[in-house]
Amino acid sequence: MTKGKKLNSMRLLEQHKIAYEVLTYEPITRDAVEVAEMIGLPEFMVYKTLVVQSMATDKPMLALIASDRQLDLKAMAAAANEKKVRMASHTDAEKLT
Repeated sequence: MTKGKKLNSMRLLEQHKIAYEVLTYEPITRDAVEVAEMIGLPEFMVYKTLVVQSMATDKPMLALIASDRQLDLKAMAAAANEKKVRMASHTDAEKLT
């Protein structure tokens, strides 16, 4: 584990006793597939944290998916018992994670 800033997503994993490893990379990198290349892991082993919000209530939800996959918003809504969900804005996502 790194001594850097602990994210809310890390706290959530720890709360549920889910093991994880923090790997650091240059902050210029934005794409999870690019991160996988930089740290030398296959894309399916590197996960991205996506922040989604309910269209009805703005309730935030986190989706952890492999870097080589895309989030199906309809499937996410169904899994969360919501009618519709949307991706959170960049500002909201940073506040929540």
